[in-house]
Amino acid sequence: MKILTPLFTILVATLIATNSFAQSPAASPAIATSPAAAVGAPGGQPNPQEMMKQMMEMMEMSKLNENHKLLADMNGNWNYTIKF
Repeated sequence: MKILTPLFTILVATLIATNSFAQSPAASPAIATSPAAAVGAPGGQPNPQEMMKQMMEMMEMSKLNENHKLLADMNGNWNYTIKF
């Protein structure tokens, strides 16, 4: 009986949490903005040109910019001490 009560409590909490955090596919904002949402080819396949365009935009964001120049002053070796 001692182990049955906590197990039952965990089971009930899991069932409640599962229903609380469930999303319907229409309510998810990630579906509308994902590259897979750019459906243009027959059969539900993503449009290759649209996917390439989005990939190139992501590659452009990964290049070095002015923010990296600001952080260049902190480049080097760092020593630190941690006490517990």
